[in-house]
Amino acid sequence: MKKKIGIIICLVLLAVTVVTAFSACDDAGASGKKITVRFVTGFDDLVIDDVVLTADERQPFPDDPIKVGYDFCGWYYDEEFQRKFALTDALTEDTTLYAKFEKKTADFPDKPDEKPEIDEKTGFTFKLSEDGTYYSVVSYNGNEKQVVIPAVFNGKAVKRIARETFGTNDLINSVTVSSKAEDIEPGLFAGCSELKTISVTAGNAKYTSHGGVLYAKGSRKIVAVGRKNVESGNAFVVDEETVSIAEYAFAGCDFKVELPKNSSFNVLTERCFAEYDGEVTLGKNIEEIRKQEFYDATCKVVFDAECALSELTNGAFDGYKGEKLVFVSALNSVSECAFNDCTAELDFSACGLKSLGDRALYGYNGRAFVVPFSVKTIGSGCFYGSSAAVTFEQNSIYKEVGENAFMGFKGEVVFPETVK
Repeated sequence: MKKKIGIIICLVLLAVTVVTAFSACDDAGASGKKITVRFVTGFDDLVIDDVVLTADERQPFPDDPIKVGYDFCGWYYDEEFQRKFALTDALTEDTTLYAKFEKKTADFPDKPDEKPEIDEKTGFTFKLSEDGTYYSVVSYNGNEKQVVIPAVFNGKAVKRIARETFGTNDLINSVTVSSKAEDIEPGLFAGCSELKTISVTAGNAKYTSHGGVLYAKGSRKIVAVGRKNVESGNAFVVDEETVSIAEYAFAGCDFKVELPKNSSFNVLTERCFAEYDGEVTLGKNIEEIRKQEFYDATCKVVFDAECALSELTNGAFDGYKGEKLVFVSALNSVSECAFNDCTAELDFSACGLKSLGDRALYGYNGRAFVVPFSVKTIGSGCFYGSSAAVTFEQNSIYKEVGENAFMGFKGEVVFPETVK
């Protein structure tokens, strides 16, 4: 996850230094005053908890909010986005900050007088790039089941295809990518509920296809898989030549995915199973899960008994909304916001963890969490922002609540009798 950066909130105007956390200054603490910072994102499904500041606590500034299809442009003091918030601002009272988002476009910033151009014959809408050299596809309103993305429009190549092009299309069952396409945005086919086959016209320098699956040419990187690519009851088998999976490659898919067990495929890169609804088993070759790998996924993740994953960190299960996660014995380290905004039940009982590291369960929103009996220490801010009900496994050897272990915790905790 991104490194936390923050501000110092003070009751008097003074120079400040950017640090990894923010707090009220001593003046505020002396008067007993608390400062509440509220965050408004503008989306009902994107909520950031209030932060209450005192002089006694140093609290992380929230990560930049993420909304699929939008770019985050910063925090503002007003809903019209006229006064931008800065990390060096000195706040003297309760403050509400508003998140500014801009919808992602399929090309470079448009010219002020430029408008989308609709091709009535094909149903596609295009936008010309800023330099006027190529077109981007931005939407499709046709009624064909077998769609061919044009290679040329108005005498210029169509090089870019925006994620929003097909929306939630439940008619398309095949898409052909032209030889001119150079940039296909992640998650392009996530809303195509009947899509079975993605093919690529010969001569494309960036993409190719095998078995109806879209790949990056020359690298054996899976770019996109249609939601109907696999027949009901069967699994999609990632072949051993595959080296990586792109962002949102399985978005919307609900079939089972089998990863290669005897290959160099050992890292799950960012968001390749984002918005995935099926089941995937992580075997002995998986050694690392990167940030937001399962963002907004409602899938089932199974850890094989031989899974080599030894560490969870840096937002590995950020935003995961799926089934219970049961971790295997190889896992020995959990830290740094591995479960921010995750709602799944977590089971570490088979791991023999000795400690939960700094910010390990930061922002965890599951209903309950059971601390394994083997845990001896809990790191600073481990449960910051979490609303879970925390209990300790029977025969727990946890003895002393360390400094800031439950800083910013919003749930309930029942300590074992061993805590003195």
